[in-house]
Amino acid sequence: MVNMGMLKRQHEDIFNIIRGIKAIIQQGNMERDAADIASQINTLAGKLRIHLISEDEFMYPFLLNSENSELKNIAREFIDEMGNISNEFMEYKNRYNTKSKILNDKSKFLVETESIFKALENRIEKENKFLYPLIKS
Repeated sequence: MVNMGMLKRQHEDIFNIIRGIKAIIQQGNMERDAADIASQINTLAGKLRIHLISEDEFMYPFLLNSENSELKNIAREFIDEMGNISNEFMEYKNRYNTKSKILNDKSKFLVETESIFKALENRIEKENKFLYPLIKS
């Protein structure tokens, strides 16, 4: 069985870290805050890793074995889509997981951060809005 409460808490933790990083960036002092941002990116990577393990080992196998064909199809679609987001985030993390990497190209960091955070937020909202309610029903 799937622990939906745990998955939802993980989503909230991920959202909170993303919001925190965005708030730091909005303060506009990258020189001062880059080390904190890098630390938060590493924390986010850890939270995402735990969340993906929870999904990959428990939720998605459960859904793929469901007798509900709609649930199976949506699960397969989400699995295929998440692989790209997961890989993209890990590449992003590796590019910006230290102060010096962030400061090396601040404008590129800002563009990539906006893009990857938008993809993560959209994915989580999609799971919360479409997949999780379907699992409950």
